Order: sequence, then structure tokens, then C-alpha cells
Amino acid sequence: MPLYHDSVSHTRVLDVDKVTRTKRLFHWDAAAQTYTIEEVQDQTDIIEQNLLDRNNINTSSWKGDMHKVASLPLSKWLELRKSGILQDSNKLRKWLNDRDNWFYRTREGRV
Repeated sequence: MPLYHDSVSHTRVLDVDKVTRTKRLFHWDAAAQTYTIEEVQDQTDIIEQNLLDRNNINTSSWKGDMHKVASLPLSKWLELRKSGILQDSNKLRKWLNDRDNWFYRTREGRV
């Protein structure tokens, strides 16, 4: 028995976590009679803080062993872990150096 009787697809919010700023969404595809559950996270605060950090760090010095180079929201960290990128230092370095991921960086330069 279908969840909805018409042929229109629907999206509903299942729940919201105000601490992690994540939402779980229920998507119903009436044509295919299938559903998916998606988790999304508002990353605005993390990205804005990364920009502030990047603008306030002395990028001319890479002396020392430890440098904060990125800050990730939990949803992105889980995605990288699931794809195996976090477990492989070469893949992680490549991902961090990719300009498409620049907004997660807290420091300029190459890792």
C-alpha cells in the first residue's frame, strides 16, 4: 500500500538536532514507490569560522610539527571516513589541497 495516494513526490522533516544543526529528511518518490532518508547539516558557522581563522593565521611560517589546517562538520567527517579518505593520509592530503574543499581549510598553503 503506498504511503501517499497521488503521484506527487514528497519531502518531510523527520527530526532536527539543534546542537549539531542536522536535519533528517524523508523523501518519497511516488512514481517509483520508493523512499530515502537524508541527513543534512547546516555548515554556515563552521565555514565562516574557517574563513576567520584563515585570515588571522600567519601563513608564512610552517615551522613546528602541528598545524590546524582544516575544520570539518561532523557530516563531512563521516562522509570522508565512509569513503576511506580519512584512513589514507595521501588521499586526505589530496582532498585537503583540492580547491573545491577550500572552505574547510583554516590555513593557506599545501599540506
